[in-house]
Amino acid sequence: MREHEWSTRLMLNGEAIRLSTALDVVDQVHGRRTFEIGILDGERTYNWTCAGERSELSMAVESVLVDGARVEDPEVLRYLMPPEADGNALLLARRLRDATYITAERTGPREIYPLRACLRFLD
Repeated sequence: MREHEWSTRLMLNGEAIRLSTALDVVDQVHGRRTFEIGILDGERTYNWTCAGERSELSMAVESVLVDGARVEDPEVLRYLMPPEADGNALLLARRLRDATYITAERTGPREIYPLRACLRFLD
């Protein structure tokens, strides 16, 4: 967002973020080429779906969802927000641009180990 105000691609490497290539952020086990980012800002929700080839250093924004209004394959984005987004979305973009630290948790897939494997040691 900081370095490419009018881009329809999410840069994986820049001054504020270093994620390497799409290979490092996309699920390698199942061969997916997309991932989603979501933000809850008060009562408002924002979601981006990004896709890219595994060797790329950026990913195309395939869709943006702002409070239930979805824009598919956007031709123009400003700070990753669609042009029809209201002033609240641009305020969020401005706050995110100024952020110095954002934490994230990967929600899946996760490795699962059967409980019975642990119970052997209790016998």
